[in-house]
Amino acid sequence: MGRVFIDVFKLRKRLLLSLFVLTILISAAAFYYYTYQKRIIRENQEKLFISVSKSKLEQIVNWRRERLMDAHDIFYSGAIKARIERYLSNKNDSRLRNELRAWFSSLIKNDKYNRVILLDDRFNLALSTEPDTVAPGKYTLKNAHKAFDSGKIIFTDFHFNKYRDKVFIDLVVPLQLENGLKIGTLILRIDPGITLYPLLKSWFVQNKTVETLLIERDKDSLIYLNELRFRKNTALRLKFPVQASDLPAAKTIRGETGIIYGKDYRGAGVIAYSQNIPGTPWYILSKIDTSELYEGLSERVIYILIIAILLVLSGSAAVWRYVKGKLEQHYKTLYQIERDKKVLQQQNELLAKYANDMIFLMDEDRNIKYVNDKVIDTYGYKPEEILKM
Repeated sequence: MGRVFIDVFKLRKRLLLSLFVLTILISAAAFYYYTYQKRIIRENQEKLFISVSKSKLEQIVNWRRERLMDAHDIFYSGAIKARIERYLSNKNDSRLRNELRAWFSSLIKNDKYNRVILLDDRFNLALSTEPDTVAPGKYTLKNAHKAFDSGKIIFTDFHFNKYRDKVFIDLVVPLQLENGLKIGTLILRIDPGITLYPLLKSWFVQNKTVETLLIERDKDSLIYLNELRFRKNTALRLKFPVQASDLPAAKTIRGETGIIYGKDYRGAGVIAYSQNIPGTPWYILSKIDTSELYEGLSERVIYILIIAILLVLSGSAAVWRYVKGKLEQHYKTLYQIERDKKVLQQQNELLAKYANDMIFLMDEDRNIKYVNDKVIDTYGYKPEEILKM
Protein backbone atom coordinates (compact mmCIF):
# COMPACT_ATOMS: atom_id res chain seq x y z
CA MET A 1 0.00 0.00 0.00
CA GLY A 2 2.77 2.40 0.86
CA ARG A 3 4.31 1.86 -2.54
CA VAL A 4 0.92 2.53 -4.19
CA PHE A 5 0.66 5.98 -2.59
CA ILE A 6 4.30 6.76 -3.45
CA ASP A 7 3.44 6.05 -7.11
CA VAL A 8 0.49 8.50 -6.93
CA PHE A 9 2.76 11.19 -5.54
CA LYS A 10 5.25 10.59 -8.34
CA LEU A 11 2.44 10.73 -10.87
CA ARG A 12 1.31 14.11 -9.61
CA LYS A 13 4.88 15.33 -9.61
CA ARG A 14 5.28 14.20 -13.21
CA LEU A 15 2.06 15.99 -14.07
CA LEU A 16 3.34 19.30 -12.75
CA LEU A 17 6.71 18.77 -14.44
CA SER A 18 5.01 17.94 -17.76
CA LEU A 19 2.85 21.07 -17.56
CA PHE A 20 5.91 23.17 -16.73
CA VAL A 21 7.93 21.75 -19.64
CA LEU A 22 4.95 22.16 -21.99
CA THR A 23 4.51 25.79 -20.93
CA ILE A 24 8.24 26.49 -21.43
CA LEU A 25 8.25 24.91 -24.89
CA ILE A 26 5.15 26.78 -26.06
CA SER A 27 6.44 30.07 -24.61
CA ALA A 28 9.82 29.56 -26.30
CA ALA A 29 8.10 28.85 -29.62
CA ALA A 30 5.92 31.96 -29.24
CA PHE A 31 8.93 34.12 -28.35
CA TYR A 32 10.90 32.76 -31.30
CA TYR A 33 8.01 33.55 -33.66
CA TYR A 34 7.73 37.06 -32.19
CA THR A 35 11.44 37.82 -32.60
CA TYR A 36 11.42 36.30 -36.09
CA GLN A 37 8.47 38.45 -37.18
CA LYS A 38 10.07 41.54 -35.63
CA ARG A 39 13.33 40.89 -37.49
CA ILE A 40 11.48 40.35 -40.79
CA ILE A 41 9.50 43.58 -40.34
CA ARG A 42 12.67 45.50 -39.48
CA GLU A 43 14.57 44.13 -42.45
CA ASN A 44 11.69 44.85 -44.84
CA GLN A 45 11.31 48.38 -43.46
CA GLU A 46 15.05 48.99 -43.77
CA LYS A 47 14.92 47.89 -47.42
CA LEU A 48 11.92 50.17 -48.00
CA PHE A 49 13.66 53.12 -46.38
CA ILE A 50 16.82 52.59 -48.37
CA SER A 51 14.82 52.40 -51.59
CA VAL A 52 12.67 55.46 -50.83
CA SER A 53 15.60 57.51 -49.52
CA LYS A 54 17.65 56.78 -52.62
CA SER A 55 14.65 57.77 -54.71
CA LYS A 56 14.33 61.03 -52.75
CA LEU A 57 18.04 61.67 -53.16
CA GLU A 58 17.76 61.12 -56.89
CA GLN A 59 14.81 63.53 -57.06
CA ILE A 60 16.74 66.26 -55.25
CA VAL A 61 19.87 65.70 -57.36
CA ASN A 62 17.75 65.98 -60.52
CA TRP A 63 15.97 69.05 -59.14
CA ARG A 64 19.31 70.72 -58.48
CA ARG A 65 20.72 69.61 -61.86
CA GLU A 66 17.76 71.10 -63.74
CA ARG A 67 18.32 74.49 -62.16
CA LEU A 68 22.04 74.38 -62.80
CA MET A 69 21.25 73.61 -66.44
CA ASP A 70 19.10 76.76 -66.55
CA ALA A 71 22.01 78.72 -65.12
CA HIS A 72 24.47 77.23 -67.62
CA ASP A 73 22.13 78.04 -70.52
CA ILE A 74 22.25 81.70 -69.47
CA PHE A 75 25.96 81.61 -68.65
CA TYR A 76 26.89 80.34 -72.14
CA SER A 77 24.23 82.20 -74.16
CA GLY A 78 25.85 85.06 -76.06
CA ALA A 79 22.45 86.30 -77.27
CA ILE A 80 21.03 86.63 -73.76
CA LYS A 81 24.09 88.39 -72.44
CA ALA A 82 24.16 90.75 -75.46
CA ARG A 83 20.53 91.73 -74.84
CA ILE A 84 21.28 92.33 -71.15
CA GLU A 85 24.39 94.34 -72.05
CA ARG A 86 22.33 96.60 -74.34
CA TYR A 87 19.79 97.19 -71.60
CA LEU A 88 22.44 97.93 -68.96
CA SER A 89 23.97 100.46 -71.38
CA ASN A 90 20.57 102.15 -71.82
CA LYS A 91 18.23 101.45 -68.86
CA ASN A 92 15.73 103.99 -70.15
CA ASP A 93 14.95 101.87 -73.20
CA SER A 94 11.42 100.67 -72.37
CA ARG A 95 11.38 98.17 -75.23
CA LEU A 96 14.48 96.36 -73.95
CA ARG A 97 13.13 96.54 -70.39
CA ASN A 98 9.84 94.96 -71.41
CA GLU A 99 11.63 92.25 -73.41
CA LEU A 100 13.78 91.34 -70.42
CA ARG A 101 10.82 91.38 -68.05
CA ALA A 102 8.89 89.11 -70.40
CA TRP A 103 11.86 86.72 -70.40
CA PHE A 104 12.10 86.96 -66.60
CA SER A 105 8.39 86.12 -66.39
CA SER A 106 8.96 83.00 -68.50
CA LEU A 107 11.65 81.89 -66.02
CA ILE A 108 9.34 82.17 -63.02
CA LYS A 109 6.48 80.47 -64.86
CA ASN A 110 5.03 77.45 -63.03
CA ASP A 111 6.77 78.62 -59.84
CA LYS A 112 10.11 77.24 -60.99
CA TYR A 113 11.72 80.41 -59.65
CA ASN A 114 10.32 82.91 -57.20
CA ARG A 115 12.14 86.01 -58.45
CA VAL A 116 14.72 87.06 -61.06
CA ILE A 117 17.13 89.88 -60.16
CA LEU A 118 19.55 91.65 -62.46
CA LEU A 119 22.50 93.52 -60.92
CA ASP A 120 24.87 95.74 -62.90
CA ASP A 121 28.64 95.65 -62.59
CA ARG A 122 28.41 97.91 -59.51
CA PHE A 123 25.90 95.52 -57.89
CA ASN A 124 23.09 98.01 -58.15
CA LEU A 125 19.59 96.67 -58.80
CA ALA A 126 19.02 97.07 -62.55
CA LEU A 127 15.85 95.06 -63.08
CA SER A 128 13.65 92.58 -61.23
CA THR A 129 10.36 90.75 -61.50
CA GLU A 130 9.37 92.62 -58.35
CA PRO A 131 9.23 96.40 -57.79
CA ASP A 132 12.69 97.82 -58.38
CA THR A 133 12.73 99.31 -54.87
CA VAL A 134 13.10 95.81 -53.33
CA ALA A 135 16.87 95.50 -53.22
CA PRO A 136 18.62 92.17 -52.57
CA GLY A 137 19.86 91.48 -49.04
CA LYS A 138 23.43 91.19 -47.73
CA TYR A 139 23.64 87.42 -48.25
CA THR A 140 22.60 87.73 -51.88
CA LEU A 141 24.99 90.62 -52.53
CA LYS A 142 27.85 88.71 -50.94
CA ASN A 143 27.32 85.78 -53.30
CA ALA A 144 26.87 88.15 -56.23
CA HIS A 145 30.32 89.59 -55.52
CA LYS A 146 31.78 86.09 -55.22
CA ALA A 147 30.29 84.93 -58.53
CA PHE A 148 31.23 88.16 -60.31
CA ASP A 149 34.85 87.94 -59.13
CA SER A 150 35.29 84.21 -59.77
CA GLY A 151 33.32 84.04 -63.00
CA LYS A 152 31.61 80.85 -61.71
CA ILE A 153 27.98 79.97 -61.11
CA ILE A 154 27.08 79.75 -57.42
CA PHE A 155 24.25 77.58 -56.10
CA THR A 156 23.85 79.12 -52.65
CA ASP A 157 22.79 77.51 -49.41
CA PHE A 158 19.39 78.00 -47.82
CA HIS A 159 19.07 81.52 -46.40
CA PHE A 160 16.40 83.42 -44.54
CA ASN A 161 14.92 86.58 -46.08
CA LYS A 162 13.70 88.93 -43.35
CA TYR A 163 11.78 91.09 -45.82
CA ARG A 164 9.69 88.11 -46.94
CA ASP A 165 9.99 86.09 -43.69
CA LYS A 166 10.78 83.06 -45.85
CA VAL A 167 13.61 80.72 -46.74
CA PHE A 168 15.16 80.98 -50.23
CA ILE A 169 18.00 79.56 -52.31
CA ASP A 170 19.80 81.73 -54.89
CA LEU A 171 21.30 80.63 -58.17
CA VAL A 172 23.84 83.36 -59.03
CA VAL A 173 24.99 83.59 -62.65
CA PRO A 174 27.94 85.88 -63.51
CA LEU A 175 27.47 87.75 -66.83
CA GLN A 176 30.65 88.03 -68.87
CA LEU A 177 30.89 88.83 -72.57
CA GLU A 178 33.10 86.92 -75.00
CA ASN A 179 35.64 89.76 -74.88
CA GLY A 180 35.98 89.20 -71.13
CA LEU A 181 33.97 92.24 -70.08
CA LYS A 182 31.99 91.60 -66.88
CA ILE A 183 28.64 93.36 -67.11
CA GLY A 184 26.82 92.15 -64.01
CA THR A 185 25.09 89.17 -62.35
CA LEU A 186 21.73 87.51 -62.76
CA ILE A 187 20.12 85.95 -59.70
CA LEU A 188 17.47 83.23 -60.00
CA ARG A 189 15.74 83.02 -56.63
CA ILE A 190 14.24 79.66 -55.64
CA ASP A 191 11.45 79.18 -53.11
CA PRO A 192 12.10 75.67 -51.69
CA GLY A 193 8.67 75.72 -50.07
CA ILE A 194 7.13 75.48 -53.54
CA THR A 195 9.60 73.43 -55.54
CA LEU A 196 11.72 71.39 -53.10
CA TYR A 197 9.85 70.72 -49.87
CA PRO A 198 6.91 69.01 -51.67
CA LEU A 199 9.41 66.45 -53.01
CA LEU A 200 10.35 65.62 -49.44
CA LYS A 201 6.75 65.27 -48.27
CA SER A 202 5.53 63.00 -51.05
CA TRP A 203 5.43 59.30 -50.12
CA PHE A 204 3.84 56.52 -52.13
CA VAL A 205 2.43 54.77 -49.04
CA GLN A 206 0.06 56.01 -46.35
CA ASN A 207 1.77 56.64 -43.03
CA LYS A 208 1.39 58.40 -39.72
CA THR A 209 4.95 59.33 -38.77
CA VAL A 210 7.16 59.03 -41.87
CA GLU A 211 9.18 62.17 -42.48
CA THR A 212 12.03 63.27 -44.75
CA LEU A 213 14.42 65.92 -43.47
CA LEU A 214 17.14 68.10 -44.92
CA ILE A 215 19.92 68.95 -42.48
CA GLU A 216 23.41 70.42 -42.47
CA ARG A 217 26.12 71.43 -40.03
CA ASP A 218 26.22 74.95 -38.63
CA LYS A 219 29.40 75.21 -36.56
CA ASP A 220 28.78 73.07 -33.45
CA SER A 221 25.11 72.58 -34.25
CA LEU A 222 22.98 70.82 -36.80
CA ILE A 223 20.25 72.87 -38.42
CA TYR A 224 17.05 71.74 -40.09
CA LEU A 225 16.63 73.17 -43.60
CA ASN A 226 12.99 72.31 -44.19
CA GLU A 227 9.70 72.58 -42.35
CA LEU A 228 9.10 69.58 -40.12
CA ARG A 229 5.96 67.50 -40.03
CA PHE A 230 5.37 67.73 -36.30
CA ARG A 231 6.77 71.18 -35.57
CA LYS A 232 6.12 74.46 -37.36
CA ASN A 233 8.47 77.31 -38.34
CA THR A 234 11.58 75.14 -38.10
CA ALA A 235 13.42 75.81 -41.38
CA LEU A 236 16.76 77.49 -40.49
CA ARG A 237 15.42 78.02 -36.95
CA LEU A 238 15.53 74.67 -35.19
CA LYS A 239 18.99 73.59 -34.08
CA PHE A 240 20.47 70.82 -31.95
CA PRO A 241 24.02 70.22 -30.72
CA VAL A 242 26.09 68.03 -33.02
CA GLN A 243 26.98 65.92 -29.98
CA ALA A 244 23.34 65.00 -29.22
CA SER A 245 23.89 61.29 -28.61
CA ASP A 246 20.61 59.63 -29.65
CA LEU A 247 19.50 62.06 -32.36
CA PRO A 248 19.79 60.41 -35.83
CA ALA A 249 20.30 63.84 -37.43
CA ALA A 250 23.25 64.52 -35.11
CA LYS A 251 24.69 61.06 -35.79
CA THR A 252 24.45 61.85 -39.52
CA ILE A 253 26.33 65.13 -39.11
CA ARG A 254 29.00 63.28 -37.13
CA GLY A 255 29.55 61.02 -40.15
CA GLU A 256 27.22 58.07 -39.50
CA THR A 257 25.10 57.40 -42.58
CA GLY A 258 22.86 54.54 -43.68
CA ILE A 259 20.43 52.87 -41.26
CA ILE A 260 20.36 54.65 -37.90
CA TYR A 261 18.31 53.97 -34.76
CA GLY A 262 17.67 56.65 -32.15
CA LYS A 263 15.25 59.33 -30.94
CA ASP A 264 14.16 62.23 -33.13
CA TYR A 265 13.56 65.90 -32.29
CA ARG A 266 10.31 64.92 -30.49
CA GLY A 267 12.04 62.32 -28.34
CA ALA A 268 10.24 59.49 -30.16
CA GLY A 269 12.08 56.28 -31.00
CA VAL A 270 12.72 56.07 -34.75
CA ILE A 271 14.49 54.12 -37.47
CA ALA A 272 16.13 56.40 -40.05
CA TYR A 273 18.18 56.25 -43.23
CA SER A 274 20.51 59.13 -44.08
CA GLN A 275 22.92 60.06 -46.89
CA ASN A 276 24.79 63.05 -48.22
CA ILE A 277 23.51 64.99 -51.24
CA PRO A 278 26.44 65.13 -53.69
CA GLY A 279 27.89 68.58 -54.35
CA THR A 280 26.23 70.10 -51.27
CA PRO A 281 26.74 70.26 -47.49
CA TRP A 282 23.19 68.90 -47.13
CA TYR A 283 22.07 65.52 -45.86
CA ILE A 284 18.74 63.86 -46.50
CA LEU A 285 17.28 61.75 -43.70
CA SER A 286 14.08 59.69 -43.84
CA LYS A 287 12.61 58.32 -40.63
CA ILE A 288 9.60 56.52 -39.14
CA ASP A 289 8.55 55.93 -35.54
CA THR A 290 9.37 52.43 -34.35
CA SER A 291 5.90 52.33 -32.77
CA GLU A 292 4.36 52.61 -36.25
CA LEU A 293 6.96 50.29 -37.69
CA TYR A 294 5.91 47.48 -35.33
CA GLU A 295 2.24 48.52 -35.17
CA GLY A 296 1.02 45.35 -36.88
CA LEU A 297 3.29 43.25 -34.70
CA SER A 298 1.32 44.06 -31.52
CA GLU A 299 -1.78 42.42 -33.02
CA ARG A 300 0.28 39.37 -33.94
CA VAL A 301 1.63 39.21 -30.38
CA ILE A 302 -1.95 39.12 -29.05
CA TYR A 303 -2.78 36.28 -31.45
CA ILE A 304 0.40 34.46 -30.42
CA LEU A 305 -0.47 34.80 -26.73
CA ILE A 306 -4.00 33.57 -27.32
CA ILE A 307 -2.75 30.57 -29.30
CA ALA A 308 -0.05 29.86 -26.70
CA ILE A 309 -2.59 29.98 -23.85
CA LEU A 310 -4.97 27.71 -25.76
CA LEU A 311 -2.15 25.27 -26.47
CA VAL A 312 -1.12 25.24 -22.80
CA LEU A 313 -4.73 24.73 -21.69
CA SER A 314 -5.38 21.99 -24.24
CA GLY A 315 -2.09 20.31 -23.37
CA SER A 316 -2.91 20.58 -19.66
CA ALA A 317 -6.34 19.13 -20.28
CA ALA A 318 -4.87 16.20 -22.22
CA VAL A 319 -2.29 15.49 -19.50
CA TRP A 320 -4.95 15.83 -16.79
CA ARG A 321 -7.26 13.42 -18.60
CA TYR A 322 -4.41 10.93 -18.79
CA VAL A 323 -3.52 11.35 -15.13
CA LYS A 324 -7.18 11.30 -14.09
CA GLY A 325 -7.62 8.00 -15.94
CA LYS A 326 -4.60 6.58 -14.18
CA LEU A 327 -5.85 7.77 -10.79
CA GLU A 328 -9.34 6.36 -11.40
CA GLN A 329 -7.82 3.04 -12.36
CA HIS A 330 -5.59 3.18 -9.30
CA TYR A 331 -8.46 3.91 -6.89
CA LYS A 332 -10.62 1.21 -8.53
CA THR A 333 -7.81 -1.25 -7.88
CA LEU A 334 -7.56 -0.11 -4.25
CA TYR A 335 -11.31 -0.43 -3.81
CA GLN A 336 -11.32 -3.92 -5.29
CA ILE A 337 -8.46 -4.98 -3.01
CA GLU A 338 -10.24 -3.64 0.07
CA ARG A 339 -13.46 -5.31 -1.00
CA ASP A 340 -11.80 -8.68 -1.58
CA LYS A 341 -9.98 -8.34 1.72
CA LYS A 342 -13.24 -7.68 3.60
CA VAL A 343 -14.98 -10.61 1.96
CA LEU A 344 -12.05 -12.86 2.81
CA GLN A 345 -12.07 -11.61 6.39
CA GLN A 346 -15.78 -12.30 6.74
CA GLN A 347 -15.31 -15.78 5.33
CA ASN A 348 -12.47 -16.49 7.76
CA GLU A 349 -14.54 -15.23 10.68
CA LEU A 350 -17.43 -17.50 9.72
CA LEU A 351 -15.11 -20.46 9.33
CA ALA A 352 -13.46 -19.82 12.66
CA LYS A 353 -16.73 -19.19 14.50
CA TYR A 354 -18.49 -22.35 13.45
CA ALA A 355 -15.47 -24.69 13.23
CA ASN A 356 -15.64 -28.01 15.25
CA ASP A 357 -12.14 -27.38 16.61
CA MET A 358 -11.25 -24.92 19.34
CA ILE A 359 -9.41 -21.93 17.85
CA PHE A 360 -7.29 -19.51 19.88
CA LEU A 361 -5.53 -16.42 18.46
CA MET A 362 -2.67 -15.04 20.59
CA ASP A 363 -0.20 -12.19 20.17
CA GLU A 364 3.58 -12.50 20.51
CA ASP A 365 3.28 -12.22 24.30
CA ARG A 366 0.89 -15.15 24.31
CA ASN A 367 -2.09 -12.99 25.26
CA ILE A 368 -5.39 -14.38 23.94
CA LYS A 369 -6.94 -12.07 21.42
CA TYR A 370 -9.70 -14.23 19.91
CA VAL A 371 -11.56 -17.51 20.60
CA ASN A 372 -14.31 -19.18 18.62
CA ASP A 373 -17.64 -20.44 19.85
CA LYS A 374 -16.27 -23.99 20.34
CA VAL A 375 -13.89 -22.71 23.08
CA ILE A 376 -16.74 -20.89 24.84
CA ASP A 377 -18.99 -23.94 24.70
CA THR A 378 -16.22 -26.25 25.89
CA TYR A 379 -14.98 -24.22 28.89
CA GLY A 380 -18.22 -22.42 29.73
CA TYR A 381 -16.58 -19.01 30.12
CA LYS A 382 -17.77 -15.77 28.61
CA PRO A 383 -15.60 -14.35 25.77
CA GLU A 384 -14.53 -11.40 27.98
CA GLU A 385 -13.36 -13.69 30.71
CA ILE A 386 -11.35 -15.88 28.39
CA LEU A 387 -9.63 -12.81 26.77
CA LYS A 388 -8.45 -11.70 30.27
CA MET A 389 -6.73 -15.03 30.99
